[in-house]
Amino acid sequence: MQNGLKQQFAEKWERFFRSASLPICLFYTNDEQQAEPVKPYPGMHCLIRELARVRAGESLSFASNTIGCAGGRYYLGFAQRLRPDFNYFLSCGIPGNWQGSAIRLPRSWSQSNSNVNRTCRLLPG
Repeated sequence: MQNGLKQQFAEKWERFFRSASLPICLFYTNDEQQAEPVKPYPGMHCLIRELARVRAGESLSFASNTIGCAGGRYYLGFAQRLRPDFNYFLSCGIPGNWQGSAIRLPRSWSQSNSNVNRTCRLLPG
């Protein structure tokens, strides 16, 4: 982002939203120079966990193999489908199968999967 435009945005944000945190910018690109690539690591972890780093000022770059949760891969466009009963996994769970995480999702949410092979960038405001 151009420095002048970034400064102008920050000033207007402060004027209208006072102490609210700047928004996070997300975009897709094949250019790997704009942000630090997140390294894949073992185990399941939610993409939301990485947002703290972005809020702290880091620019991060994600690829399909660096997002440790199926929901994050799907909702960012790196996967074409979710596991069956995913809405129960994030909400109330299925007794005897798994415990839910009490997050509410819309019943239907579709997204173009044209970005499946691209890299997703998360930049601080």
